[in-house]
Amino acid sequence: MISAKTGQTIKCCTDKKNHDGQCSANLPSDAPIGREAEYVLRAAESLRKQGADPTSVTKDGDAAVRKALLKFYGEENIEIFNDEHHLNGCFKKKVKTTNFTNTMFNVRTKRQKQIELNNFAEDLASRCYGEIKSARKEFKTLKACLRKNQVLKSLSMTPKAILSCIKGNHSNCTAGSFLCNPEAEGGSWKFTFLESRNSIVNLDPSDEKKIETLLTMRIGQNALRTLWRGTSTQINEAFNRKIRKHLPKSTNFTRNCTGRVKSAAFHQNEGYFNATKSLHRAIGFRICKKVDIKLAREEARQKYQQRYQRATSSKTKRFQRKFFKYRTHRMKNGLIQTNNPADNESDDYDDDDDDDNNHDSTGYSKHAHL
Repeated sequence: MISAKTGQTIKCCTDKKNHDGQCSANLPSDAPIGREAEYVLRAAESLRKQGADPTSVTKDGDAAVRKALLKFYGEENIEIFNDEHHLNGCFKKKVKTTNFTNTMFNVRTKRQKQIELNNFAEDLASRCYGEIKSARKEFKTLKACLRKNQVLKSLSMTPKAILSCIKGNHSNCTAGSFLCNPEAEGGSWKFTFLESRNSIVNLDPSDEKKIETLLTMRIGQNALRTLWRGTSTQINEAFNRKIRKHLPKSTNFTRNCTGRVKSAAFHQNEGYFNATKSLHRAIGFRICKKVDIKLAREEARQKYQQRYQRATSSKTKRFQRKFFKYRTHRMKNGLIQTNNPADNESDDYDDDDDDDNNHDSTGYSKHAHL
């Protein structure tokens, strides 16, 4: 083993409880590194020593982290939120692995059923995310306590409305949905990835119960209590990417591992321009005016790229590219019909989305970009 501090080869002790002496490791060599709950508790203890106990924490899908935090702080002293990006991914996986009946989709083979099920998972996840996002936007001006109550109250009937909407009945959508309102200008909600509304031809009671259970897991009252504020762990993911840039996994930095992590944190906090100038100044290197201008331009380019990636128009373009590639792949493999009737050899799919008032000339749903 190589010491990360001195770079000297040392003999690590094999006792899991004793790491005194010259050994700089804080874990035994055979210990698992995926124990997030243990590392969260270490961070919580460090914050408590500094007199900074948090009132809320946003976590990913690890249930052990929630249990550890509630045990450490107490249920009445901290509020645990879920990251919606991770929850959405888990929800789609759950839908894809649900065993629906063979008559639910208008398909012939098992492969076609799985394809339609994957598309249905994308549509259902997009609908749930759009409902929650619209509710938060509707009550964003209220205070936190009132906003939470209003979000939970406004979405209390949403699972039932979505289930009715899937069956083609929009009578509950006016009172229970933000995205589907047949009386409004936007009209009723339409599937985006399913090839037509008629892809779902039959929902027997067992299928309805399974969909209701899935919707309760994603947009039920218990789930909304962890999602109403809209917090995420994306800033942590961004810092992890910054660390991987300074500390790539393909190389073992035995001597300057700690320094590279600190350099990544310094760049994250100070920005590219200030961090680079400060590091050069610390080693006694003088930056000329031309280099100074180039550094400022590079920082401006990075900030512009960040703003561009976060813009709604950019997100819409990424979605359109994804949908266009998906549709091109399906047409190339003969899984759907083209717009030219002469090219259609079968009537398994009736793609009439382009004639719907809720779609633009490219066939994209108006509700797809929420």
